[in-house]
Amino acid sequence: MSMFCFQCQETANNSGCTVRGVCGKSETTANLQDLLIYVLKGISIYGLEVNRFERIDNNIGLFIAKSLFATITNANFDDERIISLIKEGLDIKKRLKERLLSVSIQKEFFENIPDCALWYPENVDDFHEKAKEVGFLSYLDEDIRSLKAFIIYGCKGISAYADHAAILGYEEQEIYDFLMEGLAATTQDLSINELMEVLKRTGKCPPPVELEKGEIVGGFAHHQVLALKNKIVEAVKTGKIKRFIVMSGCDGRHKSREYYTEVAKALPKDTIILTSGCAKYRYNKLDSGDIDGIPRVLDAGQCNDSYSLVIIAQKLAEAFDITDINELPLSFDIAWYEQKAIAILLALFHSGVKNLRRGPTLPGFLTPDMAKVLVEKFNVKPIGEVSEDIKAMLSGN
Repeated sequence: MSMFCFQCQETANNSGCTVRGVCGKSETTANLQDLLIYVLKGISIYGLEVNRFERIDNNIGLFIAKSLFATITNANFDDERIISLIKEGLDIKKRLKERLLSVSIQKEFFENIPDCALWYPENVDDFHEKAKEVGFLSYLDEDIRSLKAFIIYGCKGISAYADHAAILGYEEQEIYDFLMEGLAATTQDLSINELMEVLKRTGKCPPPVELEKGEIVGGFAHHQVLALKNKIVEAVKTGKIKRFIVMSGCDGRHKSREYYTEVAKALPKDTIILTSGCAKYRYNKLDSGDIDGIPRVLDAGQCNDSYSLVIIAQKLAEAFDITDINELPLSFDIAWYEQKAIAILLALFHSGVKNLRRGPTLPGFLTPDMAKVLVEKFNVKPIGEVSEDIKAMLSGN
């Protein structure tokens, strides 16, 4: 086995790419990306310890986010660029270690430090040798590997959005701190229950705040939909709208994704689809009509607008005086492809969403036991036959 990657929905046999990525990623690129993450773990260990004495520079958190973003599916296959990030990361790690030694010498900390914080290569040739040792297969217990992968992939998704936000001038120290906490947790000997707690925190995010007033919002993000709230609530109360189906997420090339087109075609005319992300291209050109002037497909925008759908659900719950979001006439039938979708899934878990369908396959990095845990905690289920899934969703399952 020359590589191992199971981060995306198209991973070979839904278990892992071992020779070349289905995405086209070479074994060298895959292994270098693993090594970059390994270096980021070392940075995180030192960064968290330095933070106990003084705040580290935001540029270090941004470097972690940019580097994680570089490893998401189809983002960067440039080996030289990844090598340059590894070199920069090693330099940051060294500087953090030196800074820590200047402010505190904690004997216990240095006695228990993992190899990712200690490793300093002599040359680039050492990169390639080390890269073969530090991937996900270095976690020998499959369930532990599954959860640590889930955490890392969630951090990758968060990083994509954090990097975009930084480009627009918005940064949040809390996000950078959590990226370090999440990565550092994957180096520790934690139990399944402890890792589940870290995983749940990976889905936590602060609510959106209003940045400007009076702007025109394109599409049906939460501002626009909530402007129709009274009309929507009345339509639900009178039975004109029976159910909302959230069909957000990613698109891809597999024929199995036609499922989402068929669901959209077959949904009763008294249902409304809430969507965001490229999954909408499977059905947004259908003539779906409207309900009393409310379009039957409400498009919140890109995948980074998915939070709007949760805000809509929360506000509708308030309007109906419901405390549990799962009591709403609302079902989730989500498509996924890569790690931003993993971050969104974890945010839904943190928001309390249950009875969620995930397709066209469940993540390949989930072992049967960990998939069972998700079923037990959140009632996550794979997609099935269109007619049966629609019947179940209309009945609240």
